[in-house]
Amino acid sequence: MGPWAAASLALALSTVGAEAGCTTDNATVASCDSTGINVTAGSGSSTLTVDGVNSIGIFYSPPPNTPSGTFTQTLTVTGGSVLDSSGGQGGVNGGSGISMVSTGSGNNDNVTQNSTAIVASGVTINSHARYGGAVFLRSEGAGDVAIDNSGNVTAVGIHDDNTPFTNAEVNGGAVVDGLTATTHLGAATVINRGAVTAMSGRGLYSDGNYAAATVDDDGHVTAVNGPMQTSSIRNTAGATVESYLAGARAIAYYGLASIDNAGTVHSVARQALIAWSNAGDATVINSGTAIADDRNAVQAATERGNATIINSGIVTAAMAPTDSLGTDYGYSGLRANVDYAGTVTIVNSGTVTALSDAAVVAHTPSGDATVTNSGTLNGLSGVFISNGAGQGTIDTINDTAATTVGSNTIDGTARLVNSGRITAVNTGVYLDATRTVVKNSGSITASIGTGVVTYATGSAVIDNSGTISGEGYGVDAYSATTLTNRGTISGSAGAAVRLNANGNRINVYDGSAFEGGIAFQNTTGNRINFYTGSYTLAVQEYLLDQNTIKLRGSARTLITSGLNGAGTGDILVVDTSGNSATDRSAAVMQNQVSGILRDIMDLDTERSAAVLPSSGGGALGYAAEAKPAQNPTLRVINDGRGQSIAVDPAGTLFWMRGFYGTRDQSSDGAVAGSNAHQFGTLAGADRVYEDWRIGAFGGAGRTSNTLSNGSASLDADMALAGLYARRSFGMLSFDASLTGGYIWADAERRIGGGDVAKGSFDGRFISPELALSAKYALGPNWTLRPSLGVRYVATQFDGYRESGSSQNVRYDSRTSQSLEERFDARLGYRTDNGAGLASTVWVGGGATATQWFDRGGYGASVSGVDFTVKPVGDKTVYGGTLAVGFELKASASTSLFGSFEHAQFTDRSRTNVARGGLKVAF
Repeated sequence: MGPWAAASLALALSTVGAEAGCTTDNATVASCDSTGINVTAGSGSSTLTVDGVNSIGIFYSPPPNTPSGTFTQTLTVTGGSVLDSSGGQGGVNGGSGISMVSTGSGNNDNVTQNSTAIVASGVTINSHARYGGAVFLRSEGAGDVAIDNSGNVTAVGIHDDNTPFTNAEVNGGAVVDGLTATTHLGAATVINRGAVTAMSGRGLYSDGNYAAATVDDDGHVTAVNGPMQTSSIRNTAGATVESYLAGARAIAYYGLASIDNAGTVHSVARQALIAWSNAGDATVINSGTAIADDRNAVQAATERGNATIINSGIVTAAMAPTDSLGTDYGYSGLRANVDYAGTVTIVNSGTVTALSDAAVVAHTPSGDATVTNSGTLNGLSGVFISNGAGQGTIDTINDTAATTVGSNTIDGTARLVNSGRITAVNTGVYLDATRTVVKNSGSITASIGTGVVTYATGSAVIDNSGTISGEGYGVDAYSATTLTNRGTISGSAGAAVRLNANGNRINVYDGSAFEGGIAFQNTTGNRINFYTGSYTLAVQEYLLDQNTIKLRGSARTLITSGLNGAGTGDILVVDTSGNSATDRSAAVMQNQVSGILRDIMDLDTERSAAVLPSSGGGALGYAAEAKPAQNPTLRVINDGRGQSIAVDPAGTLFWMRGFYGTRDQSSDGAVAGSNAHQFGTLAGADRVYEDWRIGAFGGAGRTSNTLSNGSASLDADMALAGLYARRSFGMLSFDASLTGGYIWADAERRIGGGDVAKGSFDGRFISPELALSAKYALGPNWTLRPSLGVRYVATQFDGYRESGSSQNVRYDSRTSQSLEERFDARLGYRTDNGAGLASTVWVGGGATATQWFDRGGYGASVSGVDFTVKPVGDKTVYGGTLAVGFELKASASTSLFGSFEHAQFTDRSRTNVARGGLKVAF
């Protein structure tokens, strides 16, 4: 046949639709039937679409004998096509369902072959092959290769006689993968949206950029032949992979190796997901399910680069009874490792189980390694972060046998941040690095071992606000460590904490517990900082004269007499902040009483037929009062707050009031803040005698005061009674009151570790108060009401003894006194709606100064040791108030009113009061 005839024949074969079911563009179809689909690409770009064909397989080859150039091949298999070589391989590429492999010209480095295979949903590939894979794309030279599968793919490795490979043969290298894409220079991409089963190899395999760089034995790149490229695998949600070897394995020789799994991947004898880079980063993201029966389930590994695993799915790593390599190894759920230098990052918010090894392992000789867990980790051990030197290959690396502490130190920082749950048998967490950091707000548990083991050649930090527990020790620190505890650390057999080096810092905060105590082992240069709260801290071999204890707070007492000669016993810290706050409770309550008396004295009330003049401003509501006329009718007035007053025929005013107030004080680090609430009821009566208005009252109330850290609380019931009076001198008013009361108090003090010390005691108080006010008219509708006042409060409490805790304190009786001076002013504006109904709006402000006289404290004792309870709070407290309010006359007998007042004080306390209501006369 001459050249022109051959060209004519090739043109005819390349015509679209030349073979039924095979559509091409710039490609030559040699066959398209049940015996095989054999197509050769033309120069440049070519496409092949196989639609609804049943065949042994597809061989889509590049142009032959071309010394250079770029060729792009795109294959699409659709229409429910079936590619089945189970009955015999025929002559199509050793039995692969799809083969796009460079030959001849493809072996030339000057040739770039870009290949893409797309397998649509509904397509079935059942490949019995001698090599390669069910879908096999490979570029021996340069080029990007990509597989996108939505079909059902099965791969079985077979001999020439069609018998399958044994497991031993597969382990020895006789491998047939499900989807495999490899290239010497370029990117390799595999996407699975369907189902892949690989009985003799890897399910999904991406291998790229093999010839792009030369790397020496230390992981350094010594020569570059091409740019960095990515080898990636993506298994989408709903997709499945079943394999004997790795479920998904991505290899990048120079660039990023990446796996993203949202489906289900299961491997019998290797990793479920494994990404490895010879010179670059490795990243695995799993939001689906990854199960490995006999290897690490999820692994990211690199020689020099960064290894990252992000898991939000379910990961399970098991160990077969007889290991496929002939040796028993333990395997981890998540493992990220760097051989020479790089950063390791593992983030877990899912569930990881590895009952034969550590649930999570992070290895790097040089760089930082960080594990962040907000999910659930279950393993023989929990988390291992160390150098990893000498731990073996990526297939055999293991931590089943714990290495000697300090033998695998990272040159960098090992960090664990845990807010989830870590449950282990042997060791909960192990860190070995230049710097180690453990921040735990979740739980770390080791049922027969130690909760946290740390070793650092530099600094070590443990910050716990959750739970750390171990059968041996909760924390075993092999270097100078700063340990901050706000949660619970426990060690059942040994101690909560064992210190193996000098120079430790122990910060004990509110709510912390050391169940089992701290074993100091005669170390020196240690410092314990006790913050707010009470503690009973058991210690072993604590050298009192070679270590220091610092108390953060003035109302705290240290007792070390419980230590024996070997330094073993209890260190007591008694925080009496809550008890000291009791001393000021009467003054807080009296402030509420004083406010009620001001309202009553300032009440614009109709007595008999005469209406009293409008009230003046001032500390107690000062104003001139008119003498009542006689009226046989009892008048009742409701002020809209659910309380009432009444005026009898003789002009006596009867009233009843309820009250509720709050006072919040911020912590300053050394003293805990507090929240106080007061409520109760007062009732009274008064009459006008000449120029005096004189009355009496009585009532009951309750105050509750709780320290903001929960370390102490007080509940006190009060009964009180008193007298009040007003004398008017024109625009001036003079007010006086005297209040006395009795207190029944119940106090609780919480000890670190869960004990509660309880006690009950009685008290009594008396409080006289004087005030002078004036009322100025500034214009037809404006008034200014300044006032000055002074109040004295003296309180006396009985002594009492606590019970129910490991440090019950006996308190002596004590007294407390205060003197308050105040100035305030109110500017009001009055309007008339034209129908004789007036409304008033006002703004006000003031300043206070209070002096406390506590005589330096009072006596107490605990465990036979006497000490002095020092008063809490500033000796002199200044404050300022701002207020706004209104009164709206709705009718001749009905008024709406409201106000808001905010006060701020120099002792970091504040009050907010809002009032509103309705007054009705009937």
